[in-house]
Amino acid sequence: MSVTSSSGGYLGKYREIIFAVALFLVFDLSVLVLNFYVSFQISASAVEINLAGRQRMLSQRITKELLVTVQDQRDGIPIGLSLEAVSKSVTLFDQTLTAFKKGGSVMGGNEKIVQIDAIDNPEGREALVKADALWQPLLVNINRLLAQPNDAGALQATVAYARKNNVELLKLMNQLTTNLEQAANARANMLRQVQTVGIALALLNFAFILFKFIRRLRENDRKVEQAQTETTEILATVKEGLFLLDHDFTIGSQFSVSLAQIIGQPIKPGDDFRALLAALIPSAEYKSACEYIQLLLGDRVKESLVQDLNPLVNIPVMIDGKHVI
Repeated sequence: MSVTSSSGGYLGKYREIIFAVALFLVFDLSVLVLNFYVSFQISASAVEINLAGRQRMLSQRITKELLVTVQDQRDGIPIGLSLEAVSKSVTLFDQTLTAFKKGGSVMGGNEKIVQIDAIDNPEGREALVKADALWQPLLVNINRLLAQPNDAGALQATVAYARKNNVELLKLMNQLTTNLEQAANARANMLRQVQTVGIALALLNFAFILFKFIRRLRENDRKVEQAQTETTEILATVKEGLFLLDHDFTIGSQFSVSLAQIIGQPIKPGDDFRALLAALIPSAEYKSACEYIQLLLGDRVKESLVQDLNPLVNIPVMIDGKHVI
């Protein structure tokens, strides 16, 4: 029951400070979580931007490789190697374009498989739709050419379509790249704003905590000073010999002014009470008195139960060389 009351009083007394510290931790954790989340998005955007830039390059390389194939055919050079290069570029471009449209895995710039999500913003989707409309006829022509490599008509038709639309395809892939860069910049700006707001709120909360602590410390200092003043006034006027004693028989820093008069010698904080006691009582009672005081200083002893054992009751003391009862 006492524990519950103590806990309730503690929480009530320091409620504002505890709430401010908890709020400070919430700010820090929120900023940390958002940092991780936005950083992950920025990392994914970097991969997407790299792949979109590669699409720009592939759109032009495919046309170049088709023109090389035409030149090899004119020069009587076997076009097998040229068509193989065309096939690799077309496959990579088509897989990447599909991943941008639907999401999925694709070969990254480091020749490792990466996972990307489908582009979901309107500008990016529009660029993909237009690019796909240009790409599908070219893909059909190239697949027919790869199936019939000796068909001169298929080669000429494929090259003609590629030369006619490669600039527009490049433009659309450049538009996609720019859109992804803008999205990444927006995420970076959001991250900076979140960090700025989070740090500002955390600093304001820290200032509030510091203000509360300082005010609380000043209030406690004032109470302690007031209590010390009152204790000093009491000890200066009380007629009894009051003092505090620790487990080492050392006299505390505060004691009544009348104590020195009662004992008959000056008292200083930190004096060993046993030395004072040895000069006051006969040696026969000194050992018993020390053992009794040691018993009182124990944690589990109640003074009311052992009061009858007090060897210092009605015992003569020596003051100024005279025995006093």
